[in-house]
Amino acid sequence: MQYRRVGDLLGRDRVVRVSADTSVREACQLMRLTGVGCLLVCDGDRPLGVFGARDAGVQVVALGHDPDRTTLAQVVVGMPPTVAPEASLEEALTLVLDGKLEQMPVTEGARVVGLLTLHRLLEANRMPSGGVVAPTATPGERPQKRRCRGVSS
Repeated sequence: MQYRRVGDLLGRDRVVRVSADTSVREACQLMRLTGVGCLLVCDGDRPLGVFGARDAGVQVVALGHDPDRTTLAQVVVGMPPTVAPEASLEEALTLVLDGKLEQMPVTEGARVVGLLTLHRLLEANRMPSGGVVAPTATPGERPQKRRCRGVSS
């Protein structure tokens, strides 16, 4: 299937909403239980922002905060840019890359109708060869694992 618009990608994933007073641990457990990578953080019906697994590691664990005592309201920094369902995938990808976002709310007016992830965008924009970029291995060959500089295994 060829995807052309952001709205073409909606409906495949659920938007899981969570209260701003939810602890980071509860949010992570909810993401694991529901199989989603991010949550829409709300104050009642008003969306406040998006919380993802990376946020838990970078803004909570890495800074030594207690995930049981830290609420999403303390971590979420505001709503990221949004995109309309009618927007092209190229427009959405530009917004995501320029904003260094991992996920972006899809809105109709003030209502959030979906969450678009960088992963989903890249998946939808795959080239006919099946890869986002030119393959580094010949067909039938497994690509080599890349190692981080200074890390040995």
